Amino acid sequence: CANCHGLNAVSGGVVPDLRYLSPDKHKLFPGIVYGGRTSRGMPSFSGGLGQEDVERIRQYILYRAHGLKAEQEASSSSR
Repeated sequence: CANCHGLNAVSGGVVPDLRYLSPDKHKLFPGIVYGGRTSRGMPSFSGGLGQEDVERIRQYILYRAHGLKAEQEASSSSR
């Protein structure tokens, strides 16, 4: 994931920053990972990841999203 979506799920701006996934995209996440988005350059990972793996990745993305939100709130309150 980091090769395209950045270390710690922080995108460099070329591909989506997964920390900003909407609740709808989180529902679609397994299908996106397994089906890929070949028209957008994302391959399918259906042959290499199990359901638990995909859910762990999704949970990590949520963890990173909550961290980003906390950073933004701290930054905004310190102004």
